[in-house]
Amino acid sequence: MQVLREYYEALGAIITKYEATLTSFSTDGLMILVNARFHVKGRHFMP
Repeated sequence: MQVLREYYEALGAIITKYEATLTSFSTDGLMILVNARFHVKGRHFMP
């Protein structure tokens, strides 16, 4: 579990740095979209 925790922390930093949108994750895989966000009532949503 520690390995996954470190993995997600590293990926979280990358996602935040590039202002990407995390769309889904499962075990050790995740899907992000870059430059695909729009702003609605104080939150980010996918179109």
